[in-house]
Amino acid sequence: MKIILKYGLLAGVAIFIYILLELALGLHGKYLHIGQYTGYFRYLFLAAGIYAGINDLRHEPMGTVATYWSARIISPDKFIFKVHDLIIGEPNTRIVEVVYIRRK
Repeated sequence: MKIILKYGLLAGVAIFIYILLELALGLHGKYLHIGQYTGYFRYLFLAAGIYAGINDLRHEPMGTVATYWSARIISPDKFIFKVHDLIIGEPNTRIVEVVYIRRK
């Protein structure tokens, strides 16, 4: 299983369990005055999952590949989509770049 997928699923399951616990304790009903603040703690699970995934990926051997997508909106009529293979230890990892320009 890919490292990023593994930690994403773990963080998602942790957040799901935390929300069920909040519901069971009544933090979305009877104790809403407390629940309005405790809901922010679920972001700690998200941040921990992102940190653990990046940290684990950084400790992989040289040559490990992590593929990711990026998109930039230049204007309402121009978008740039890129796909990178982030090979650890190598620069210039872009493999595809698509520029979309809407004609009027």
